[in-house]
Amino acid sequence: MTGFGLVLLALGMGDLVAGGLSGQPVPGRRCVFAVLVSFVVALTGALSFQYGHWNGGLLVVVATLGSTPWYLSRALNSRPSWTLLWLVVAAVPGFVLSGFWAAPQNVWIQRWLDGLPFGWATDLTQGEVVLSLGVLAVLTSTANGVVRSVLRLASPDLQVSAQRLKGGRIIGVVERMLIFGLAVSGEPTAAGLVISAKSILRFPEISKSVGEGDKGDGSVDLVTEYFLLGSLVSWATALFPVVLFLR
Repeated sequence: MTGFGLVLLALGMGDLVAGGLSGQPVPGRRCVFAVLVSFVVALTGALSFQYGHWNGGLLVVVATLGSTPWYLSRALNSRPSWTLLWLVVAAVPGFVLSGFWAAPQNVWIQRWLDGLPFGWATDLTQGEVVLSLGVLAVLTSTANGVVRSVLRLASPDLQVSAQRLKGGRIIGVVERMLIFGLAVSGEPTAAGLVISAKSILRFPEISKSVGEGDKGDGSVDLVTEYFLLGSLVSWATALFPVVLFLR
């Protein structure tokens, strides 16, 4: 669990460097820095948890080489189907190998956990902490990249609708973190309320776009489809990692 969390953390942190919250990496130096950040995060994690030479080296290789095509494929505007495939290639090896990456306990992290003044913190393991950090990192720019790729895969015209519904990427990040946090803490009903609240708050903007679409600019179907498809993919990316924490 710790190893997979480090892979996700390296992927998510690199994505933030590559393109910020946009989910669209910038070609050139930022992609190079993103790969470097992924390498440093994975290496720091491997050293912090005192992995052996082989396990630590394999973790760094998987995290770095797995994330690189994911950054570059979006920066070069590759086909969205290939882009999503590269994400799977980046994540699956880390998940499969996580069973072999049994990390020793880090004394400093354990002391920090033991010193937290929260009752629920006593039940947390170091692996769960690292995995949570990795998931939260992925739910930012990486998840936005997934949403963008799916929208491109459905129809290139859907990206235009993002200009009509302002703040979608930032709202999506906050929304995913709330849904993930509430679902992991055993509050699925509260997570459902977050989903309902977004739909209600977005309704005036969608209605306005519908009114403009009546003029014949074709924005009705695009905006509605953009909101529905983008929201569904965003919610799925927030809920899917919850299965990693089921006991």
